[in-house]
Amino acid sequence: MNRTVCIFKNLFDIECAGCGGTRMVLSILKLDFYQAFRYNPYVFSLLVVGCIYGIYVIIMKCLKKKIFVPNMKWLYLFIFTTVLFMVLRNLPGFEFLLPTKV
Repeated sequence: MNRTVCIFKNLFDIECAGCGGTRMVLSILKLDFYQAFRYNPYVFSLLVVGCIYGIYVIIMKCLKKKIFVPNMKWLYLFIFTTVLFMVLRNLPGFEFLLPTKV
């Protein structure tokens, strides 16, 4: 039996929204962004958005302008999209959202 540290995978035999995340990070460290995206497209996309926001904050601080700070609506959107991604990647027809097999 292949045991992982993922609670969802061990208890329910489903892929959670973070499954493939470690392999994604390792691929990013190797600068293999295509494979990183294939391991976990959701978290990879969140990293890209986070980097863009980080650059935005740095630029706004340098220009001494007001910085947009996400409110609770953004947190709810994040939770909703995370749950949606997890549900979709476990439905038939959405296998392309699963981490690629090594």
